[in-house]
Amino acid sequence: VANSMPVFFWFLYYILTDGTKGSYQSIQREVDEIIMQNNCDPTSLTLAQLDQMVELQSAFREACRLQFGGFGVRDVVQDFIHEDESIPATSSSSRTRTTTTTTRKFLIEKGTRIMAHPAVQHMDEVIFQNPTEFQWNRFAPDDNNNAPVFRDRNGKPLLSPTIIFGGGGYLCPGRKFITYESTAYLAVLLHRFEIRLSPKEQSQPPPGRATINVGMYNPGREVLIELRERKVATSTETS
Repeated sequence: VANSMPVFFWFLYYILTDGTKGSYQSIQREVDEIIMQNNCDPTSLTLAQLDQMVELQSAFREACRLQFGGFGVRDVVQDFIHEDESIPATSSSSRTRTTTTTTRKFLIEKGTRIMAHPAVQHMDEVIFQNPTEFQWNRFAPDDNNNAPVFRDRNGKPLLSPTIIFGGGGYLCPGRKFITYESTAYLAVLLHRFEIRLSPKEQSQPPPGRATINVGMYNPGREVLIELRERKVATSTETS
C-alpha cells in the first residue's frame, strides 16, 4: 500500500493532465481494442492481455520515472574513479569573454557507503529527451515492435534506464505485482468511465514531504476528478 497508492495516483494523474497530447485517448483506445478483441470481462484481464497494452505499460513506467524518489544505499567493494560531467566556466576581460570546461574526478574508496538517487539518472537529458516531460509512449515499442534503446554519455546501451524497483540483491520482489495491479485497475477505469480533472485543478500537487527519499512520492494534496460512465460496445454487439 505504501507504494501502490502513490504509484496509481501519479499514473492516472499524468495521463489526465497529458490529454491534449493524445495520451488519454490513445491509451483508452488501446484498452478498448484489446478487451473487444478478446471478448473478455475487463475485471478479468489476463497478464498476457495486460502485456499487449504496451502504451499503458509505457505510461506506467514513465510516471514512475518522474515520481520515484527513494535512495539506494550501497557499499563500495573496490576503489574506483568517478568523473563528473564537464562544468562550464566563463571568464571575462575588457576585450574578450571565454568559456572553458573542466572535469572533476573523485576517488571513491572501498568501504565507502553511497546513497544514490535514481532521479540523477531519470532526469539525465542525455538518456531521456526532455526528461522533465511526461511522454506516455517513451518506453513503448516502435511500429516494427522494436523496444526503444537508451544510451549513457558514452553511447553504451543501458540495460536498465530506469531504477524504479532497485536492482541486484535488492530487486523489489513485488515489482511485477504492483505493475499488473496498477495497469489492470486503470484499464478497468478507462474502459468503463470517461475521466477528467476537475476544472478547479490548475497546478500539479507537490510531493508530500513525509515520503521524500523513501519510495514513490505521495501527492502533497488531494486532487479532484470527474467521472462519467461510458457506453462501450462489446465485440459481440459489433459483430
